[in-house]
Amino acid sequence: MVLRICTSLGDCKESATTSFFGHRPSLIAGFVFVAVAGLCLIANVGIALKTRRQWSFVISMSLACGMSVAGWIARYVGARDPWLMWPWVQSTSALSIAPIYIAIAIYPVLGVIVSTVGEEHSPLRVRTLTAGLVSSEIIALVLQVVGFGVAFHDVHRNTLNVNAETYVGARIVLAASALQLLTLLIAIALMLVISMRAIGARRSHGAASLAPTFLACAAAIVASMAVLAGRLGYRVALLSGGLRGALAQNWILFILFDGAAVAFVLVLLTVLHPSFFLVVGRAGSVQGRQGRFEKLHDAEDAALVERDDTRYAGAAGVPAPAYSDESTPASVPLQPMVFEPPRSYDPQPQEPSRYEPTRAGERRSLTPQPYETGDLSAATSRDTSPKPFGYGSGGL
Repeated sequence: MVLRICTSLGDCKESATTSFFGHRPSLIAGFVFVAVAGLCLIANVGIALKTRRQWSFVISMSLACGMSVAGWIARYVGARDPWLMWPWVQSTSALSIAPIYIAIAIYPVLGVIVSTVGEEHSPLRVRTLTAGLVSSEIIALVLQVVGFGVAFHDVHRNTLNVNAETYVGARIVLAASALQLLTLLIAIALMLVISMRAIGARRSHGAASLAPTFLACAAAIVASMAVLAGRLGYRVALLSGGLRGALAQNWILFILFDGAAVAFVLVLLTVLHPSFFLVVGRAGSVQGRQGRFEKLHDAEDAALVERDDTRYAGAAGVPAPAYSDESTPASVPLQPMVFEPPRSYDPQPQEPSRYEPTRAGERRSLTPQPYETGDLSAATSRDTSPKPFGYGSGGL
């Protein structure tokens, strides 16, 4: 029997299947995904400093980008030495936890979208919806941290059966991933219901048109949830076989359904960032200076909210006409009119009516009516002879 001594990783490429990864991680994939997550992290920090809005979204997305960078750096190191234990532990846990922060960032924005479209279309109140979804993700986050802690507690460099040693912890992580998947599916189903109701109401009764930027951001949010749900489906299947099962050892599937999926979501939500694209949802809805959304019922309310900001003069972003002292424009001459009641008020339509329209400063002769004298007999005898005219007996 001839023993072969490995002097380089290239000579022992086949033996990488005995490492913790079960394969040799891709150097190119590690470099690309580190660059993507790092650029998204820098962009989110820059957007936060520029807009000073959507802080919860920015903080959660920054944590997701940071976790992704840490995970892919570990896989990059593992590509150079697959038999090191810490890169496998760090990459496995960090890349599994990072998308939770993306979901935590998405759900509050989802509440803003529902409020703008119309809370009346939602089966749940916006606060209840947001609190329920975020709470579910926080529970999943705690379960994953506990699960990985239990899984890696007894693992060491000389562990022969990694799946057996990490079985209990892997099951906890599996339960957390299943909870995440269920939460995302519920959120997607609610968005479909709300969208269908809103479209139906618009066709039946009409509604204010939504801004294209708002629609683009809303579509990005829903697409991100769909991609994350697909990624979690892959994670549930992977964890069913253990942390070092057959799917975990297939690096091509891992790059496609985990790395590429998360990178796509990070780029999409950074390009269509809510801090820029949710400033104006629809005519009659504007965002205040502190980043909070207010529903405006008419242009008068909009002027009160943004009186000093010409960008939001009017409900739909159209500059309001320059009226002075809440009066009519100066170019229109004032022409006060004497009030003219309807003709139906006259009890004797066949006779000339005293309700004659006149403009200010113009006088016309009025024909007195017999009933204004208070003499009922004159009214019954149809006496049309001139009588003293006076208000108060039968007039206004």
